[in-house]
Order: sequence, then C-alpha cells, then structure tokens
Amino acid sequence: MPPSAALTGTNTSVAVSAIAGSLGATSVTDNRGGTAGWVVSGASTVFTGAGLSISSSVTYSPLTIVKTGIATVTPAAANTTIDTEVALLSATAVIGNNTASWAPGLTVNMPAGSLAGDYAGTVTTSIA
Repeated sequence: MPPSAALTGTNTSVAVSAIAGSLGATSVTDNRGGTAGWVVSGASTVFTGAGLSISSSVTYSPLTIVKTGIATVTPAAANTTIDTEVALLSATAVIGNNTASWAPGLTVNMPAGSLAGDYAGTVTTSIA
C-alpha cells in the first residue's frame, strides 16, 4: 500500500460528511508454493484535523480484485468498518503460487459540524 493517499470530499453541508478516495494499488504475492491460505487484515486510527475534529468511523472497500494462480480470494463486504482490526481479504483453497491485486477504497466519515481542513490518520494492514 502506498505510504500516503489523498482523499477528497466536497460535501460542505452541516450533515454527516463522507470523504472518500482510493488507497492506490495493493497486492499480495504468495510464492510459498504450498496449500496454506493467507489473510490480509487492517485497522485505522481516527482521523484528526482542523479544530480538533475527529472522524466518526473509517470504512474500507476492496473493490475489484485481480488474481493469478489457484486460490479462492474472498474480500470483506464493501464499506467494512476498520476502526478495529478486521479481515479485509482472504485466500483459501490455495494450490501453489498465487497473487491478488486491488485498489481499495477508503471512506472517512466525519460528524456534523466538522471543520474544513486537512486531516490525518493511519491505516495499517498486515498479512498472515
């Protein structure tokens, strides 16, 4: 996953705002040549910014997955909340080497009354 990503939101209403964008190209390459599956997990911190505003939740969507090799690759549901660590993508029924690539979408949900400005948070992913 890229070290940073720009998300843009144009909703300036007083209602809850969702700021969305792509995290960029993400991939798993499994060259172990065996039958063990793998799981990509992820979690997000809150996003903080202008005037001490903080995000109310962060969601992740794996979107389109391209795979090679023999494996059943299953994504989490679209808009999976990642405020705590959750499985985002898993491979089962693996035979030999395989890869999976995708460009996940991220949505940062902000509560009503949040101020416009720059926000920062951390999305951490791991594979096991």
